Amino acid sequence: MGTSWVWESLALGKLGFIDVAELRDFDWNAQHQTYGTPLIAILLGKLCKKGDSDSDSDSADEDNILIDFVTNNQAQKQARLDLLKLAVQRGADPNVKAPQSFSCTRQWWKIGAADIQESKTRTITFRDFSAFSVVVKCVETFELMESVHDWKAECEFLESAMRILNSYSG
Repeated sequence: MGTSWVWESLALGKLGFIDVAELRDFDWNAQHQTYGTPLIAILLGKLCKKGDSDSDSDSADEDNILIDFVTNNQAQKQARLDLLKLAVQRGADPNVKAPQSFSCTRQWWKIGAADIQESKTRTITFRDFSAFSVVVKCVETFELMESVHDWKAECEFLESAMRILNSYSG
């Protein structure tokens, strides 16, 4: 069975796709050069092309849209947390690091901010990270921005994610 759809479903936060699937052979601690690990895929989401191109790219520009916990609505965020919990229950270890070939950059900003440039977080390059490291680096990034814009919802999501990751008992 091919697993590319599983990785994409994890990154898109599609709990319904994964919850009902027979994934006996899926390695919940696998490493993937595009998505890192299953837990990192759930946390960092997927950068999708808006235009005609079907290629996966991790370079943020106006032709791409990021689907992740920052851009998700509340129901989608909860589904992403439930998916994280499901992955941990199925044996995903939050200590597993992404492969050396994995490199993912993210920068977030608030839509509708009077000064978009002012609302942008610093750019983070996730390389040699575990799911734990991803959560900590994101929290650090958003807390640095708290004085400029409200990143409380994002920090609350990450705190919930950390509680789920800490429930791992492998």
